[in-house]
Amino acid sequence: MLRLIHYISVFSLFILLFSCAGRVVEADKASTYFEKGVAFEDKNMFDSAAVYYLSAISSLDSSRISDFDALGAYYNRIALLLFKSNINEEAEKMFRKAITFNSMLSDKSQLSESYRGLWKCYYVDKEGGIDTTLLKTIELIPQIESEEELYKTKNALSYYFLISGDYASAMKYNSEIRPLCRDSVLFYKSCLVRGSIFCGERNIDSAIYYTKKAARSNYIYTKTSAYENLYAMTGDSV
Repeated sequence: MLRLIHYISVFSLFILLFSCAGRVVEADKASTYFEKGVAFEDKNMFDSAAVYYLSAISSLDSSRISDFDALGAYYNRIALLLFKSNINEEAEKMFRKAITFNSMLSDKSQLSESYRGLWKCYYVDKEGGIDTTLLKTIELIPQIESEEELYKTKNALSYYFLISGDYASAMKYNSEIRPLCRDSVLFYKSCLVRGSIFCGERNIDSAIYYTKKAARSNYIYTKTSAYENLYAMTGDSV
C-alpha cells in the first residue's frame, strides 16, 4: 500500500512537471510568434505580422489566468495593426477581446491601452462612445503602473478635452504629463498639444512659443503638425 501511494505520488509529480513544462513551451512558442510578428510589422509586412500575432494568440489558453497578460497584450497589438491598416471594425473587435483579459489584471496599463485604441477607432469613424470609452481611463489612472502608458493616457485626455473646448482640463492633463516626458519625442509632443491649448484660449503668443518648440522635434509627425499650426496662426509660410 505504501509503495502504491509512493508510485501515485511520483506519477502525480511527473504529471505536474510535464504540465508545467508544457505551459513553458506554449508560452515560449507564443512569444516567438509574437516577436516574429513585430519584426514583420516593422517592415510594413502587415499580412505576415497578423498571421504571427494570431498564431501567438492561438498558442495560449484563454481559460488559464497565467496567460491573460500575454493574451491582452497580443490582442492589443493586432488591434493596433488593424487600426493602422484602416480596418477599424475588426480593430474594435480585437480591442474588446483585449479588454476581456486586461480587465482581469491588477496593473491596468494594458486595459488603458485597449480603451485608448477603441477611442481612436471611434474618433476616426466619427462614431459614438468616445466620451464614455476614453473617460473610463480616468478611473484607471491610479492603477496604471507603466509610465509610458500613463503618459499616453494623459496625453490622450489632454487632446480629448482640447477638441471638446474644455481648455482648463486639457491644460491640467498636459501639465501632468510633463514630468513623464523621458525623451525629446515625448516632450515635443506635449509642447505641440500645449501650443494648441493656448491657441484655443486665444493666447497666441504662448501658442506660438510652444508650437515653435514642437517644431524642433525630429519626429516627422510632430514637426509637420507644428509647422502647419504655425502657418494657421501666423500666415507665415517660411
